[in-house]
Amino acid sequence: MKTLFTTAFTLMTLLFIAQDVKLKVTYKGQGVSGHTVSAYIQGQKRGSGVTNDAGEVTIHISGLNSLYLDWKGEKRCDNGEKKWEVNGYGKLDENNFFHLKMEEITEMMAKESGGFISESMLAASYGLVCGGSSSTSSNSSSQSNTSSAQSNNKSDDDDDWFKEQDEKREQRKAERDQAMDDFMSGKTREGLQNQKASLTNSINSIENKIQSKEQKITKGKVTGKDAEITQLEIEELKIKKQLKQNKLEKVNLQLEKNTLTKAERTTFKERENKLEAQRKDVKEQIKAKQNSSSTSNKSTANTEKVEKEDHLLTQEDIAKMSTKDLKLRRAKINPTIGANKMKLKLKAKSMGAAEKAELEVKNTKLSMVVDLINNELDKREE
Repeated sequence: MKTLFTTAFTLMTLLFIAQDVKLKVTYKGQGVSGHTVSAYIQGQKRGSGVTNDAGEVTIHISGLNSLYLDWKGEKRCDNGEKKWEVNGYGKLDENNFFHLKMEEITEMMAKESGGFISESMLAASYGLVCGGSSSTSSNSSSQSNTSSAQSNNKSDDDDDWFKEQDEKREQRKAERDQAMDDFMSGKTREGLQNQKASLTNSINSIENKIQSKEQKITKGKVTGKDAEITQLEIEELKIKKQLKQNKLEKVNLQLEKNTLTKAERTTFKERENKLEAQRKDVKEQIKAKQNSSSTSNKSTANTEKVEKEDHLLTQEDIAKMSTKDLKLRRAKINPTIGANKMKLKLKAKSMGAAEKAELEVKNTKLSMVVDLINNELDKREE
């Protein structure tokens, strides 16, 4: 009875009394300051605050019902928004305090990437080592305006010098932007080589699909409205091939020049947007044809919405689901697998053997479900 009373009292304390959570965020011993940090419990935002110079912040949470919190942080610096997210990591102590050491996160993420991403790149993308807000750029702009005003009283040679400095600043900014874009998309030189090989394989695969569908029409395997749909599918595949070729050209140019100019990046982006618009139009035509078709062998005719909170779908479940639902389910499963891996990596020593084995088995099953979903989606694209 005494134990039961103590447990009930502790729970009531968590729910109604312990509402201030104290977090300290540091990177290699230094406080991570100026970050707006939000606390989440079971996916729901419960409060936020801004870290001080020591990286400390107090977040008031109404109805604190868990000692396990997820954290999201953001800060504007180096002329951009820097964001980070930490899930399934750390537990509040008896004083509702947790010390989040970001070097542990960057080290873990770098190792998980197999050396593909460095800790320093992660620290920069998270805003752990940036100079602060965009005030630096404002100061630079103010100084530039002052310099320009002063240059009006100088010779033409001075004007040329200021122009040259502006061009150099613009080029450096373009290089920084490109480097960050490359980092965020995994485009190191090795990554670009891998992407080039992947795009080449994709283009070859699309060509094979186009030939297969063209042969179906030529040999009369599809007729009437089915033939019209197949012809539209061929057109959509050709646009998809052009999109892959556009990306391949961009990758080849990056490998050749290392850094693309703003004009070059804009050209590739505009071409991609135009092709995507064309592809969307063709897809809508295909959908309209399929909806008006009286044939009974459409692949999505008997799809169902399958709800399983644990995501452990069977082959039969997957076959019943629509393509859209399969993609949404896959998008939910992959973060779950990642969170489980992080938990196994960071908490393996404190976990019991049974708990650890159960989590490993669940991750294996979820990975198998993802494979089944990918196979089903590939079949539907053929």
